Amino acid sequence: MSIVHESLDELRSKLAKNEEQLRDVNKLLASQSENETLLTLKRDLEQVITLTRNLVEMKESKVRAEASVESGRGKNKKKIPREWGEAKTEWQITERCQAKYFIPHANGRYKWDIAQIVDKVPHSSGQQGYKVVFLEYGNDAVLTAGDMRTYVPPLVDQIKIGQKVRACWPDDHMFYEARVDEITDDGKYKVTFLKYNNKSTIEINDIQILKEKKTLVSKDKQGYLHVKELEIPEAYQGKQTDSKTVKDKKRKKSRNLKKKHRLLKLEAAQQNRQNNWKRFMTKGIKKAKKKLGGSLMQTNKSMFAAPTSLDGRVGIVNSGSKMTDYHKQTHYHSLRRDPDDYSQLRL
Repeated sequence: MSIVHESLDELRSKLAKNEEQLRDVNKLLASQSENETLLTLKRDLEQVITLTRNLVEMKESKVRAEASVESGRGKNKKKIPREWGEAKTEWQITERCQAKYFIPHANGRYKWDIAQIVDKVPHSSGQQGYKVVFLEYGNDAVLTAGDMRTYVPPLVDQIKIGQKVRACWPDDHMFYEARVDEITDDGKYKVTFLKYNNKSTIEINDIQILKEKKTLVSKDKQGYLHVKELEIPEAYQGKQTDSKTVKDKKRKKSRNLKKKHRLLKLEAAQQNRQNNWKRFMTKGIKKAKKKLGGSLMQTNKSMFAAPTSLDGRVGIVNSGSKMTDYHKQTHYHSLRRDPDDYSQLRL
């Protein structure tokens, strides 16, 4: 094995052994100073010791650099958000948690929802299973500890008067959309459940913050679409410390976001043009109606229209219907010339 590829411990051991051999050679040279073999061995050992010592120093500096990089990675690692909760290996019945709610017909996709543990049952995987009831939907499931996280109530400064939240109704312990009406002196919250208009006073542990839906497109009262300006997330913004590969990945993701934003603006502009045309047509019809004093579809009664009653209806016997009077026959089959006309022509 080459000395370059040896580990740091092996190099240190070899260095110590060579230094010990050099000390033995020096002792022998004290009594045999002219011995060529010993002199040659001394020179070789000194060269090997110098080379080994340099390699040890290089490897030690490399180890220190790698350790500093690892510690730096640990410091720069993203902190897990507080509201995500923490994993646990053991859970108790009646304990609240955040549990994975698997979305049906979504290829294994899931989201985290509030749940309560109602029983401990065996799981199909052979692990300890927990039967949970989801407190927003009312359905249940059997999960393992890996699919559960701790329940996290909001902080006091996160709740404001008039804010929409999810609150626990004391009668059935389910969570519904509510509005915070008042914060009492003893730190409780008076809320109104929006769907049923019921009121209750609850503690902060029975409140969950609603996630804000971030949408780039909004519609005003007149039906026009508005696209917000694009903000590139900080995770996609390049840094000087990033490697070329990381910079290229971030640049690619930023370009994709900008491309989607441009498409949204084009679609919104097309929709707004259609909306302009519809509003123009509606406005023109309203103006025409106002000017004519009625509906544009109103027409005079036709002179050929049959009466609405049975009197005077065509085809009804003795109804008094008025037939067309032909005062002069003009059909070419019925034309007859007077004999006097021919005599005049002969003349």
